[in-house]
Amino acid sequence: MGRGNMTKTIPDELISAVREGRAALFMGSGASRGATGFESGNVPDGQGLADILAERLLPPQYKGLNLKRVYDLCCNQRDVRTVQKILFDLFDPLQPAEFHRLIATFPWAGLLGTNYDQVIEKAYEQEPKAIKRVEVNTKDGDGATDRVGTDGILYVKLHGCISRHSETKPPMIASTEQYIRYNDGRLGQFGTFLEWAKSKTIIFAGYSFDDSNLRGLLEDIIAEGDNRPRHYIVNKGVLELEADYWRERRVIAIDSTFENLLKTLDVSIPYELRKLGTLTESSGTSFRRFVTDPVKRESESLQRYLSTLIEHVPPELDAPSVDPKSFYSGFDLGWGPIAADLDVQLPLVDQILKAEIISSVKRSSQPIVLIKGHAGSGKTVALRRICFEATKREGKVCFFVGRRHLIDVERFDEIFTLTNLPVFLFVDSISSHRLKIVELVARANRLKAHLVIVATETFSMWNSHCEELEPLVQSAYEMTYLSQKAISLLINKLEQHNSLGNLINLPEDKRAHELEHKFGRQILVALLEATHGAPLQEILVQEYHGIASPQSRLLYLDICSLHRFGTPVRAGLISRIHDIDFEDFAGKFLKPLEQIVILREDKRSGDYVYEARHSHIADEVYHGILKTEDSRFDNFIRVVGKLNPNFSYDLEVLAKIIRADALENTLQNPAKIRQIYDVAETSVGRRAVILHQRGLFEMHQAGHIGQFTVAEDLLLEAEAKEPYNKSIKHTLAELDLRRSRMAAEPAERLAWRKSAEDQASKLLGKGSSPYPHHTLLKAAIDAVQDALVLLEKEQSEAATIHLGDAIAQAEAVLKKGLQNFPNEAMLLAEEGTLSKILSQASRAEKAFDNAFKANPRSTLIAKRLSRIKRAKEAYSEAADILRECLGYNPGSLDLHYDYALTLMEESPDAPTVSSDTLLFHLRRSFTPGDRNRQAQFWYARQLSISGSYPEAKVLFDSLSQSHASYSEKTSVRGVLRDREGAREYFTGSIVTLGEDYGFVSCERFGFNAFFSFSDVPPDEVDFLAVGMTLRFCLGFTLRGPVACNIAG
Repeated sequence: MGRGNMTKTIPDELISAVREGRAALFMGSGASRGATGFESGNVPDGQGLADILAERLLPPQYKGLNLKRVYDLCCNQRDVRTVQKILFDLFDPLQPAEFHRLIATFPWAGLLGTNYDQVIEKAYEQEPKAIKRVEVNTKDGDGATDRVGTDGILYVKLHGCISRHSETKPPMIASTEQYIRYNDGRLGQFGTFLEWAKSKTIIFAGYSFDDSNLRGLLEDIIAEGDNRPRHYIVNKGVLELEADYWRERRVIAIDSTFENLLKTLDVSIPYELRKLGTLTESSGTSFRRFVTDPVKRESESLQRYLSTLIEHVPPELDAPSVDPKSFYSGFDLGWGPIAADLDVQLPLVDQILKAEIISSVKRSSQPIVLIKGHAGSGKTVALRRICFEATKREGKVCFFVGRRHLIDVERFDEIFTLTNLPVFLFVDSISSHRLKIVELVARANRLKAHLVIVATETFSMWNSHCEELEPLVQSAYEMTYLSQKAISLLINKLEQHNSLGNLINLPEDKRAHELEHKFGRQILVALLEATHGAPLQEILVQEYHGIASPQSRLLYLDICSLHRFGTPVRAGLISRIHDIDFEDFAGKFLKPLEQIVILREDKRSGDYVYEARHSHIADEVYHGILKTEDSRFDNFIRVVGKLNPNFSYDLEVLAKIIRADALENTLQNPAKIRQIYDVAETSVGRRAVILHQRGLFEMHQAGHIGQFTVAEDLLLEAEAKEPYNKSIKHTLAELDLRRSRMAAEPAERLAWRKSAEDQASKLLGKGSSPYPHHTLLKAAIDAVQDALVLLEKEQSEAATIHLGDAIAQAEAVLKKGLQNFPNEAMLLAEEGTLSKILSQASRAEKAFDNAFKANPRSTLIAKRLSRIKRAKEAYSEAADILRECLGYNPGSLDLHYDYALTLMEESPDAPTVSSDTLLFHLRRSFTPGDRNRQAQFWYARQLSISGSYPEAKVLFDSLSQSHASYSEKTSVRGVLRDREGAREYFTGSIVTLGEDYGFVSCERFGFNAFFSFSDVPPDEVDFLAVGMTLRFCLGFTLRGPVACNIAG
C-alpha cells in the first residue's frame, strides 16, 4: 500500500500525537499476530488461548468457554504455577515480526498491554534504532517506575508477564475484572492506565470490539468523565455503526491493521523528528508533557511564570552538583543535595508519599497536607525530598514554591485547564503565601480541579499567622526525632563526604551517642553543635568575631538581621544600607563571607539576593551579637530606613520588624518604638501594615479610656486603606472591648462591649480564626461579671434571670469557639476564668436555688444552677438538679447531655462503672444527622468501651468525614481515668506498624487503637514490632480510639 492511501486511513491528529510524544500504545492479543515461534503457527487470540488451555487441562465439554472461565477452572483443577508454566512454554519462543520492531522507533508516552508474551521487549532489544529502552512493569511496586529515567519508556503489563511465571503474588490474570481480586498487586497498574487515559492519547491495538477486556477498559475511561484526550481503536473491518457508537464516547475507530498503523507512522514521521518527541524547553515548558488537551499549549504568560516565579519539577530534573560540606553546614542548595542523596530520608517522607500523593485519587475541599516543625528541624529538605520522589518515582505534576516564588492564581487557572491530572503544589513556609493559598484553594474548588498542597511551617508561625489556613488542612505531620538507624546513616554520610568535623576525633561508637545526645527536633542545630563541639550560639559568635574585616562583619550582621525572618535579602538593599555599589561590595567584602553567606540570582526580584545558611542561624547570630537594647535599636533604624517599598521582599521584612508585640518584647522604651514607626513611615509611607501595628502598640500603651483615641485614629486609617483586612477589624473590636473595661458608667460599659461584640461577630464564619471567638468570649464573661454585680445589688428575680441569660450566652460562645478550635489555649484559659467566677458567686447560687425550687420544670434555670454547682465542684448536687428537671422534660437534648457530662465529672470512672446510664442519656443528647458533634463523640466513645465498637465505628466514620477542621478531628480528648481521676493504663499487642504510626489492640474492650510514634519514648521507637506488648492510656478523637502516653 502506498503512503497516500495509508495516511487517508490514519488521522493526522493521531500522527501528531505520536510525533510529539503524547500517545501511549495499548496492545491486546491481536497485536502479537505476525510474531513467529508459536507451536501451532499463528499466535492465538484470547478465545484460541482458552481452547488450548481447555484441551490440555479440562474435559472436552469445557472447550469453547471464554478465557476468564477457562483460566479460573484450570487454576482450580491444577494450580496457578502449573497454568502459568504452560503459558510460559507457549509464549516464550515468540519472536517479533519486522513491523513489531517499528514500535521501538517511536517516542511513545508509554506502553500498556494485556499480553503475557515478551514480543515487545524483544522488539526493543533487536531494533538498533530504538528511541529509548523499555522498562517493564509487571506488578505494583516492582521498581520499574523508579528505573525508567529520562532514557526509558514504561511498559505496563496489566495481566502479568511470563517472565514471572513462577510467582503467584500476584498471579497472572485473564481479565480486567480480576483486578478487584488481586488489587494488592495490580490495582496500581490499573490506576496508571486510568491516569494516562486522562493525559495521553491512547491507541488500542490488537483488540476486537467483542473483547470484554477492551469494553471494560473503555467503560472505565468513560466513567472518569469527558475531560480527556481523544482515544483511538485500531481494528480491521470496523463497521460503521460500531464506529459511530465509539465516536460518541470520544473514541475513534480506525479501519486498519496494527501492522498498517505502524507502517503508516513510519512513512509519516521522519526518524529525526521522532527523536525530538520528548518535549523540551525549546518546544514549550517541562510542563507540556502533562498537557492533556491535544490542541492547547502554554500561553506566553504561563511560560514566563514557570521560568521565573515558580518551579515546575519535571521527572527529568537535572540538578547541579553541590558541595556536601556546605549542605551539612546548613545552606539551602536546592535540588542538588536531594539528587545526590545527601539527606537522610525520614519515615515521614514515605508516609506522605503513600498516604497523600500516591493515594490521592479524589479531590478534596481541604487540600493542605501540613508539615510542622521547629526552625532548623529539616522541614525544607523533607519537603524537597517528597516533591523529588513524587515527580521522579511517581511521575506526578509537581510545582515547588519557596520564599523566592510567587503564587499566581490566574496562571494556575490556566494550568487547571491544560491538565486534568492531579496538581501537587509544594510550598515551603506557607505563611508567606497564606492569602494566595486561600484564593487558590477557592479557585480550585470552584473549578473542581484536583489540587493537593504539601506545605511546611514552623509551629510558632502556623499558630500566630495561619488561622485562615486551618480549615483547609486535610492532614498534618510533625518533624520527629531521628531514629538510631537514621543517626547512623547520617554519620555514614558525614564520613563519606569528609564532613564529620569534631566528630572525627571521637571513636565510632561514640559518634552516634554525641549526635543523639544533642539532637532535638532541630537537626541543623544538632549537626552544627556535634560537628563543632560547642553550643550553637557560641559557635556562631566566634565565627562572627573571626571575620577580619569590620565592614564585612557589619555586612554579615545586617544580612542576618534581615534573613532571620526567612526572606531573602536583596543585594540592592544591602548596598543602600552600606552606601557602596554592588561591584565594590561583592569584590571587597563578600570574599570573607563566602563560607557563611550565599549569593543567588533571584528571578522574582530582578536582583541578586543574600542569605545566611539558614534563617535559624541568622536569628542566633542576631541575638548573639546584639545583646543590648541600644544595639538592637540602632540596627532597626539602620535597616528600616533603607527599605524600598517597590520590592516585595523589603515589605515582607518590614511587616515582621514592626510587629507591635515583637518590638515591645525587644525594646522597653516606648519612645524608641515610636521612633522606629516614624522611620518606617518615612521610608515606605503610611501603609496599612504600619498604621495597624502602630495602632496596636498605642492601644497597649493606653492608661485610661481617653488615650484610646490615638490608637483608634491609626486603626481607622489602616482600615480605610485595607477595608477587607480582618486582622485590622479584629483589633478595632479589641479596642472597644478594652474601652468597655475602662468605662466608669454601666451604660457606657455596655455600649462599648456591644460594639466590640458586633464587630467580632462579623468576623466569624468559614475560615475564621480563634481570635474573634476569644474576643466574644471575653465580652460574654465580662457580661457575667456585670450581672453578678447587679445581683449583689438588687437580689431580684429580674437580676437572677439576667444572670442566667449572661451565663447561657457565655457558655454558648465558649461551646461554639471550642467546636471550631478545640484545645485552643486562649479559649480554655477563659473557660477557667468563667468557672472561677461562678464558683465564687454564692449569692447567684442562692438565687437560682430559690428559683429552681419554685419552678423545677424550667430547663434554663436547671442548666444555670447546675453550671454554678459544677463550677464549685458540687457535682452530686448538679446531677440531682438535672435529674429532677429531666423528669419534667424527658425530651430535652441539652439536659441529657449536661447530665451525662456531670456524671462523668462527678465520677471519673463513670464511663466504666455507670456505662448503661451514660449510654441512655448520651443517646438522647442528639438526633441522627444533626451537627452536635460533641454529643455524638461522647456517645461513640461510650459505645466503644461498652462492647459496641462496630456501632461506635459508624459514628466515628461519620464524624471523621464531617466538615470539622483537622485540629478538631484529631484533638485527643476523653482519656479514660480511674476512680481517683488518674489516667488509667491498659495493655495490648501491636497489630500493625506503618512508617510512623501503628495500631495496638485494646484487649479489655476488643478494638484496635491508633498510636503515633511521637507518643512513644524516642529510645524505644526503633524496637517496635508487631506482637510487642505496650502499656498505654486510652483517649479518643473524632476518628476513633487513640493510644497515648505509651510505655513499652
